[in-house]
Amino acid sequence: MLHQKLGYPLYMPEPDRNLPIAYRMNGISIGDVGRITPDGAFDFLFNICSPADDPMNPSVLPEKFEFFTGFDVSTQELFGPETDILSQNVTCIGHFPATYQCTSSKGAILELPDGAVLTDTQSKACFRNYAARHAEDWYRYMNVCRGRDAPNGSLYLVTGCIKSTSWAIATFDRPSCPGDYLQFVTPCDLPPQQINGYMPSRRSHHWKRASGTIGRAGPSSTDLAVVGAQNQCTFLRGFKITLQSDVWNRLVTSVSVTAANGVSNTDSSLFGPGPTNYHSSCPSSDSSVSSTRYSYTNGTSWLSSVVGSTVPLDQLVIVPLLLPKVE
Repeated sequence: MLHQKLGYPLYMPEPDRNLPIAYRMNGISIGDVGRITPDGAFDFLFNICSPADDPMNPSVLPEKFEFFTGFDVSTQELFGPETDILSQNVTCIGHFPATYQCTSSKGAILELPDGAVLTDTQSKACFRNYAARHAEDWYRYMNVCRGRDAPNGSLYLVTGCIKSTSWAIATFDRPSCPGDYLQFVTPCDLPPQQINGYMPSRRSHHWKRASGTIGRAGPSSTDLAVVGAQNQCTFLRGFKITLQSDVWNRLVTSVSVTAANGVSNTDSSLFGPGPTNYHSSCPSSDSSVSSTRYSYTNGTSWLSSVVGSTVPLDQLVIVPLLLPKVE
């Protein structure tokens, strides 16, 4: 799906049910800061375009959190109802219900029964500069305060997203055998007696699976608090943020880990094994750094463990480079 150049595709478009209802009602939004999990979901940390006391933001925020305002946003209907998006080597061979085959060992399908809307910012330079100023503080917050143990290059700032009210995703891990196919079934494809007498839920659509396929459909009808909301993010856009190696090394070596016995020591890595019981606090940033310059390079990433491909991202990577202190 990355080859479609619509943004970063999420294998799990639905909001995390453990997040506040204020966040789940809208889902991923411009200004979200977080990471992509190995399962293909967006791990939301906080939103810079919402005030610190907004119900969607956590009670503990980065030390240098600033409410970001003054940017332009555009919204447009990107896809109409009954849209399907196919990766290379996937072919639609029939309709009512939609029927697919794959000619390769990898393939993906995204169905949008209700279409999708694109929300994007026109002020990307403002977001880029803001992210560059706060990148180190955000990594400290993510790994020290929130305990994510995330590697360098895993932090994202969302500047746009494609969202829908319903979706279905399927992946292939082998070519389709002769006579083997994958079907996407909607309420309209079912005999009348199978839907008469009740209102079909948004999960009425489903996959009739073939061998070598994995399918998901959503949102879940059990999450009644957000039924009908356009909060299912199929693609996100934004900046992937990477600290230069010397900045990253300085960050991880400054983490103070306090064991249960009260003895404090500095761990050389955020990711190595440590004491079973410990607590940590968000350290302040290095006051000796007075200015920063930034370079931008193309980045690479992968869709998810399900698809398992490594392809270029059509986005920017923010790499802070330290400058000497100016007296």
